[in-house]
Amino acid sequence: MRHQVLSCGKYIISCLAIFLMGFLSIVSFFSTAYFKRENFLKESVVAEHVYYRTDFFALNFLVLGIFLMILFLVNRKYAIEKIPTKILVVTAIFYTLFVSVLWVSVSHTYPQADQETVSCAGYLMSLDNFLFLQPGYYMQIYPHQLGLAAVMEVIYRLGVG
Repeated sequence: MRHQVLSCGKYIISCLAIFLMGFLSIVSFFSTAYFKRENFLKESVVAEHVYYRTDFFALNFLVLGIFLMILFLVNRKYAIEKIPTKILVVTAIFYTLFVSVLWVSVSHTYPQADQETVSCAGYLMSLDNFLFLQPGYYMQIYPHQLGLAAVMEVIYRLGVG
């Protein structure tokens, strides 16, 4: 009985995830949500306003088609199964790194609000300053951010940030 309940739960969650990811993927082909940078530079602006821009969906479908064609060619005659797993993992890591850096550079975003505070805490940690952990300060109020601040500390100590 327990196995059937778990199987049913997995099926429901999988269907919901597929539906949501499918919906978000389809919507992302047609529009992009963004914030105007000048709104963040005005101190009088309190609320964030989301703007939408219609995308050139034909270009999105063209890029998707090219990507799927490459996957098809690589997988032709089970070629992907002949590639060692370590090479696939390294390729996936470098692909993710490349796309992430590309995304950050073209989206023109910068740390603000929680991101900025956590980044600042990481920087202070790299200088061995832990005053932000005192009662009433950000990290004492939101301790779930400490893990990310610790990662930021390592990045700042390595001199990457």
